[in-house]
Amino acid sequence: MFLKFCVTNAINEFIKISGLKSETLTLFERGAIDKFMPVIKQRRLDAEQGAMLIILGTITNIAQSGALSKLKEQTPYFYYAFEVLWDFCSSLLIEDKHRWDNAVFGEIFLENPFLYAEQCA
Repeated sequence: MFLKFCVTNAINEFIKISGLKSETLTLFERGAIDKFMPVIKQRRLDAEQGAMLIILGTITNIAQSGALSKLKEQTPYFYYAFEVLWDFCSSLLIEDKHRWDNAVFGEIFLENPFLYAEQCA
C-alpha cells in the first residue's frame, strides 16, 4: 500500500516536472497503477522506476488498442499530456540508461506510439 502511494506521488511529480495539469494523474489512477503494481513489486523497482513503467506501459497499451488516435480527436489535452510524458520518460532513459533500464527491461514498448497512432488513424 505504501509503495502504491509512493508510485502515485512519483507519477504526479513527473507530471509537474513536465508542466502538465495535476488532473493528468487521473489517467493513471483509473486502473493503470493497480495493473502494474505486481510487476513493480516483483522487480523491486523504486517509486520513480515504477512511475516510468506505468507511464510507458499505459501509453503503449492505449496506442496498441487504437485508442490513442481517438484520444487525439476527442480529448486533445490528454493526448498531448501522454506525448509530453512519453518524451519526458524517453529523455530520462537516454540520460541514464542504467538507472531506468530495470523499469523497462523485458517490456515491449513501441518506439514511438504517437507515430503508430497516426498510422492507425
